[in-house]
Amino acid sequence: VVQKLADVLPVQMKPKPPVKKVEAPKPVKKVETPKPQKAPAPTPPAGATNSSHSEGTVGEVAQSQAASSSSGSGGGAASRAAMVDYKSSVVQMLNRYREYPERAKRRRIEGQNSIRVVIAKDGSIEVFEMISGSGSKLLDRETQRMIERVKQFPPFPEHMIEERITLTIPVIYNIR
Repeated sequence: VVQKLADVLPVQMKPKPPVKKVEAPKPVKKVETPKPQKAPAPTPPAGATNSSHSEGTVGEVAQSQAASSSSGSGGGAASRAAMVDYKSSVVQMLNRYREYPERAKRRRIEGQNSIRVVIAKDGSIEVFEMISGSGSKLLDRETQRMIERVKQFPPFPEHMIEERITLTIPVIYNIR
């Protein structure tokens, strides 16, 4: 049985929560407050196809938190841009591993799960769990299988200073 992979939804990132830091006084210089950035619409992964009867995606990142080392260095624009790109690549990778169960398609079962993943700087997965079910055992099992198929993510880009990031991502199953 061959199952087809889903399209990728555009990823919208929410800014990470402010972190209180104690820093030495800096020269007076106006700094713009970071604004929420939207990642460009990712292209579908190679080999991904979409059935005319179903679609499903690993959706936009619903929540993201970055836990950085206590070195006290600021993130900067390069780090934020690298973070947005990295999160987009995580969602694309998850889409490559997600499949819409054939039985669920035949029964026209739809739903949404939420997963939480904590990724270390080297790309290793520290925590990967389903935090909310879809209401369908078929869809919940497929989300769990997707989690099991992902062994490792790519290491963080050079410009990302965080030691680990936590993402909460919806996994959406819907029939057209």
